[in-house]
Amino acid sequence: MIMDIGVDVGNFDVKTQHCTSPSGYTATSTKPELSHDHLGYNGKYYIPALDVRMEYIADKTRDDQALVLALFGIAKEIIYQIKTRIHKDSNNRGMKITTSMMQARIDQVTEITLGVGLPVGDYDSMATSLKEYYKEKMGNGITFTYDGFTFNLKARKVEVYPQDILPIITNEQSELAKRKRYVIVGIGGQTVDVTPIINNIPDVQRCYSDTEGIRVFCSKAIDALKRLKYSVNEGSIIDILRGEPADLLSEEALNAINETAQDHANQILKACSGRNISFDEYPVVFFGGGALLLRKFLEANPSLRRYEFIEDVNGNAKCYADFTRVH
Repeated sequence: MIMDIGVDVGNFDVKTQHCTSPSGYTATSTKPELSHDHLGYNGKYYIPALDVRMEYIADKTRDDQALVLALFGIAKEIIYQIKTRIHKDSNNRGMKITTSMMQARIDQVTEITLGVGLPVGDYDSMATSLKEYYKEKMGNGITFTYDGFTFNLKARKVEVYPQDILPIITNEQSELAKRKRYVIVGIGGQTVDVTPIINNIPDVQRCYSDTEGIRVFCSKAIDALKRLKYSVNEGSIIDILRGEPADLLSEEALNAINETAQDHANQILKACSGRNISFDEYPVVFFGGGALLLRKFLEANPSLRRYEFIEDVNGNAKCYADFTRVH
């Protein structure tokens, strides 16, 4: 059986059509006994790191970091789709699914089509090498374990797409994407990808990527807190932006985080103006988890005229899977 899978290996999270995993792990040669969701591949075991992400690497073919993260996503997506099909076939969502039942279904998935993406600024220079990388690693078959299950898969087809574009131009609910011209501002873990669109075609000459994603903001916020004698990690900063309780921090510390977030949001929009992208001419479609985290700070910037936020953070992966299957 063939399963279509899209994987968006971001610098903060890995997204598939239906699942999300943190872009971080620790590696060990000893099988973990306390972690049930570890990945086993090529003689090593990889344990998800919830609060720590991997170092940013633009070239995802440099080592196996992107592959390991992709395998986490692939395994979780296959498990999700199989469980969904079992419940659908049985018409009983409360049905108990046994380990042997799951492994038997997983064994039936022998091939996948794999769609992945790159920042628009890296696409021309890296797409071919990334495609060949995944074909080399998975085209002749790959074996790994996850959550107690064994996967034996072959990537029948691999395609690489520019990220953030497809989920917008194919989004029927987006009002701004129906216009002749607009600009996509995708804010991810490490990069901000800016793509002016004219008549549903990227204005390639003015597309660019900056390394000003949400993790860069977190680094700035951590430095600001250190100056106030607070020691806070990246995960806690993200939780605060998400509205989680922050009663251990003083009002001064919270103000420092908010001020840093506002400065960072302003800098992202100022960079657009510096590239001759006028918000008087281009409405903005914000995309990505980083954009959602910075939403209130972006909206507070007076330079914006018309804008909207796409809230489906799995949008890239869904389009990668759809386009790999269809095309």
